Formats: sequence, C-alpha cells, structure tokens
Amino acid sequence: MPRPCDKNMTIAKKAAEVLFAAQQRASQFGRAGKNSALIPSIRQTARDYGVSYTAIEKHLCTLRAGGNLRVSPDEGGRPRAITDAEDAALAAFVIWLAEAGFPALPIQVEETANYLRDLRELQKKAAIKPVEIYRKGAELDPAPIEDFFARYRAIVREYDLGPLEIWNADESGC
Repeated sequence: MPRPCDKNMTIAKKAAEVLFAAQQRASQFGRAGKNSALIPSIRQTARDYGVSYTAIEKHLCTLRAGGNLRVSPDEGGRPRAITDAEDAALAAFVIWLAEAGFPALPIQVEETANYLRDLRELQKKAAIKPVEIYRKGAELDPAPIEDFFARYRAIVREYDLGPLEIWNADESGC
C-alpha cells in the first residue's frame, strides 16, 4: 500500500492540484461556462509554474481519474534480477572482500549476482502432479487396468453396444 508523502510532490504535481481545485470549484458552482476566464488554462498554469504542459496534463488526468498525487507510485518497470536476500548476500560479499583488502571489481560483483540468480533457478524443482502419480502407479500395477476393461466389457454387454455405437474419446474430450 503506498503511503502518503510530500517528497513525491513536484512542482508539476502542485500546479496540477491547484488547477484541478480551480476547475472543481468552478464546476461545483456551475460557472464553468460563464467565468471560464477565471479558471487558468493548462498552458497559463505551466507558464506560471515554469513546468511543461504535458507534465501538468498527465497529473490532471490522474486527478480526474480519482488518483492521489501525494502517494508514492507503485513500483513499475522490469522485475528485479535478484531478491532482497540475494542483494544482502551480495553486499556482504563485497564488504567481506573490502575488509580482506581486495576491493571488489565490477565484474566480480556482476558474476556473483549472476551466480546467485542461477543458483536460485537450480533450486527450483518440478512438482509431480497427483495425476502423474496415479498414472505411474497404474503402469506398475496391472490390476486397475484389468478392472477397467472388465467393467468396460460388462457395460458393452449390458447395453448391447456394437462397434458403430462406440466412440473413441481422448483426454481432450474429442
């Protein structure tokens, strides 16, 4: 959950809030058409605050959509290459090298990070699905297969089914 803070309030965000508040007041009192000269334009606000038109427009869109400019933005972009624990391990390794008198070279840090990332991939193990366990057991024990065909023959005899009335269905239902 993002937390409110003022460190993310740039000049463009403040200008957008001022402009949005003016627009809200005008629409609240039904003066949008009559006193539109009292509401500054986006371009005029951008000139007054010394920021770009598009920056104010972007923040205005966020405000109109019901967003809050005072909260920290969600983390976006690409996912991190290493986890926080791996980052801490990498930092400990660099500190250990520095204390030992061998300052870490950038290539050493990169190779260690790659090693930690690859090690995590090696630790992933594929889980066997319950269906697979059942199938493996059926291959080892012929009794369930013989039981299936015995029930199949009984149903064919009971309903007097001929070869034209028996359809083959694979796992996809076709």
